[in-house]
Amino acid sequence: MAPTSASGSGEMEWIYVAPANVQEEEPQISVPDTIVEAGIVTPGETAVWSYEEITGVPILSNRRLEMDVYKRIGEMTVQKHQNLIRFPAPMQVNPQLVRDQILQEEHVHDDAIVEAGERYHFVYRADGMASGETRSCYLFTDEQVVKHLPDPTDWSDNFSDVPQFF
Repeated sequence: MAPTSASGSGEMEWIYVAPANVQEEEPQISVPDTIVEAGIVTPGETAVWSYEEITGVPILSNRRLEMDVYKRIGEMTVQKHQNLIRFPAPMQVNPQLVRDQILQEEHVHDDAIVEAGERYHFVYRADGMASGETRSCYLFTDEQVVKHLPDPTDWSDNFSDVPQFF
């Protein structure tokens, strides 16, 4: 399944890759084949979670992002188990800590915290974000997908049906 692109007039062009659910039992995210094929993550190798300081949007990359606007959350090894490629979700809410404690103690943007059981979406910019030495993609919420990819017909071939957000 190939990624699809969308852009508004004069806006950044976005490539929608695939949806991702954060599992309830174990905060893991299954990785779509397209992310592996693009070299953003490779099974058995390290991947890096960061977030954009202003927006708080989580970013997955194959190496540490160097610009100051990106804050590293952590690194992990990408695992392959029964033909599924998975890795830990970034900054999950720990049941022992409330969200406010995480935000104060870790100094993390509120939107960088990923909720177990929620649906997210792998998306990258068409300006080369998924190519070159350092390759990366965003992990958008439903709301961010609707905001940046306003025409669902541009990305409906990634689903058997267009996802219903409302």
